[in-house]
Amino acid sequence: AVIFLYASKKFYWSGTHCPSQDRMDDKIVVITGSNTGIGKHTAIELAKRGARIILACRSRQRAEEARQEIISKSNNNQIDIEIIDTSSLQSVRECAARLRKSLPRIDVLINNAGMLTQSKEKSVDGYEIHLATNHLGHFLFTNLLLDLLEKAPSARVINVSALAHAFFNCHIHWDDINLEKTPCSAFYAYSCSKFANVMFTNELAKRLKGKKKWALLKNEMNIE
Repeated sequence: AVIFLYASKKFYWSGTHCPSQDRMDDKIVVITGSNTGIGKHTAIELAKRGARIILACRSRQRAEEARQEIISKSNNNQIDIEIIDTSSLQSVRECAARLRKSLPRIDVLINNAGMLTQSKEKSVDGYEIHLATNHLGHFLFTNLLLDLLEKAPSARVINVSALAHAFFNCHIHWDDINLEKTPCSAFYAYSCSKFANVMFTNELAKRLKGKKKWALLKNEMNIE
């Protein structure tokens, strides 16, 4: 138990450090859920390296507050805002359509937005809320933006997952996708949605293999 707690503190709760000093000048980066937490800190770091950042967030007010902070800390004013609610497929489609019209390409897509509730809920489309917000929205968003990603010399898609799925031995309940018949907690539903992130990343990597220079990454670490 002592060894486990030490390892948890050293490798998980202490966060991680990126040793790379590579610049991101002229790179276009779209980050969902970037007004707070991991998403915002990632935006700050990439903005410091010269990237143009698209903050894809649900709340314009909170996104604008984050935008001002990012500009202040990075001295980079190439920070734009797009509104998206990943729990709503219509909102995802509308945001993707705007990006397809306004951007020449996307170099990096970071699917970071996520949620964890204390109760079972459904999205506006009738899906279990964690699955809708954490996976289905990003699944659709990524597929709608593949053409813009393919225009980049070397595209990256990063799906932010969580180790929770490993702790609960999660799997996708294909015959009960909304977990209506499966006795479980909201946290289990969250964990299953994060397992879906991992499955999506692995499958997308297989389908894009050999097409061009792609990097499909799943982040399961606590980087705050």
